[in-house]
Amino acid sequence: MNSFKDCHDTQLGRNTRNFLQQHMTFFRVHLTCFVIVAFIGSLILWGIGNEREDIPPGGQVVLMIMMLLGSQVVTSTVPLLVKKHRYCRVARIAIDPSDHEPVGPPTPPIVEVLVPETFSRSEPRVEELQHASSKWSMVAKRGSQVLEKLGSKIKRRAEDEAWMAEMATKRQAEHLTEVFQEHQATIVLIRIIVIYGVLVHLMGFFIAWLSILCGRPYPRNLIRHKKKTNLGFFSLFAVVSAFCNVGYIASSENLMPFNSSLVLLLDMILLIMLGNGIYPPCLRGIIRLLHHFSKGNTKQACEFLLDHPRKCYTHLFPPNTTRWLLISFFGLNGFEICVIYILDWNSTAFDGLDTGEKIVNGIFQCVNTRSGGMNSVAITGLSPTTLFIFAVMMYVSAYPVFLSRQATRQKSVDDEGAISHLSARKQRDILDTTLATQFRRLLAQDTAYLFLATFFICVSVNHGLKHDPLNYNIFSVVFEIISAYGGVGLSYGYSCSLRTEPGYCVDEPVSFSGKWGVTPKIIMIVVMLLGRHRGLPDNIDSAILLPEQKFSNIMRRQTSE
Repeated sequence: MNSFKDCHDTQLGRNTRNFLQQHMTFFRVHLTCFVIVAFIGSLILWGIGNEREDIPPGGQVVLMIMMLLGSQVVTSTVPLLVKKHRYCRVARIAIDPSDHEPVGPPTPPIVEVLVPETFSRSEPRVEELQHASSKWSMVAKRGSQVLEKLGSKIKRRAEDEAWMAEMATKRQAEHLTEVFQEHQATIVLIRIIVIYGVLVHLMGFFIAWLSILCGRPYPRNLIRHKKKTNLGFFSLFAVVSAFCNVGYIASSENLMPFNSSLVLLLDMILLIMLGNGIYPPCLRGIIRLLHHFSKGNTKQACEFLLDHPRKCYTHLFPPNTTRWLLISFFGLNGFEICVIYILDWNSTAFDGLDTGEKIVNGIFQCVNTRSGGMNSVAITGLSPTTLFIFAVMMYVSAYPVFLSRQATRQKSVDDEGAISHLSARKQRDILDTTLATQFRRLLAQDTAYLFLATFFICVSVNHGLKHDPLNYNIFSVVFEIISAYGGVGLSYGYSCSLRTEPGYCVDEPVSFSGKWGVTPKIIMIVVMLLGRHRGLPDNIDSAILLPEQKFSNIMRRQTSE
């Protein structure tokens, strides 16, 4: 009977594993994590409580943490951390399968520890009180055990890394050379990314803080007295928001009061580019410098990263692709800057600014259109042609990195088997990494999503389109949807002075979608989630494959040869 039960459990586990391999794609895991984090964050913000205009300091800290968790740099580093801790397990099993201990049942949640085994719901209340002291002593004991296990786990991982470095030099593990090299390269890459993120934030923070302290008194007094916000916290919040390309500022006016603070605006421009557009080129440049000046294992790891960039990381590309990415980034931004200078140099958006301030604000607004979402001028004062160009740039914001990633994806002998459960057309689109195919694939997806979102939102706000045409018009709705889908956040806003019908109205510092009802807001949430997850790497991308899958592919490749 027991053997039958064990066989049944084994079959059930195998079926469950096969189901997860087919249906738990990287996209679905990524989307699920975002939804969970957003839901938890919204519950915390709701519990803290907030006014219509200003979020309290506790809520701003929560927002800052969520911005970091959702940033492109952090989310792209998570697969590296997962792979790093699984390389040693794969190597040990490959070298000596008999030494591998089967994975036991999962450890029960810590919350179960709070109920000692000696307790029973049927015992009288008096006996529960008598055992209260033993209950808390058991909790303390189990807490110390958890800390001890955590310490031993950290120590074991350090020993695993040392063992991997030692085995990489032995002949008995020559067939695992690629695994050892990629493991060492992953460790070096994680260190580079962490140091890069910390240094960029520190640099940006000190420049922003000093520029506000030494700048004009009006914006500084506005933050201190009207907003009652610490200047240091304001600077830190702005720096995190810029690097993570979110667009939030701890002020309802965004950065419009700082449109004359040129150092602050240039600092924000640099942070936005370092956190998104030029992040891959900067990463490759740092690895090249480290390869030139380092020695030993670090030099070998950097050489592996430079020779096989897409095998390790989703945001590391070969030299030609990196150059193309730089050209496309500065080319699109340069075109946008030329448009805004030609059409809006004397527009009301730049009223009160001198020549130097117009130049910097124009660059700042164009860079933010691609991803940042901040604004230092009122975009409603810009010409319709410029706003149309803004909408196009928000629409294509994800294309350069996506096309670079797809065109340089490492192919494997098991690619077709990994996507065999998909339709023939989807398989063909995924396996064909040419720019034309991948561009058509993403464009078709984007067009379908945006058409459906625009249709349903227009139906939901149809009353405003009829009775408030100056605020509610098709272009303003489409602009808002594209801004959400592109992950930018620019908005027309809503002005009571443009209302054509009488009625009570108070101007509020909210986006245009903030004036919508519940249904269109829910649709916008879905649009933002879909837009944030467009262009993610496919499930067969080598940069997100687990070491077990990579080792299997290596064995198949060696067998086929």
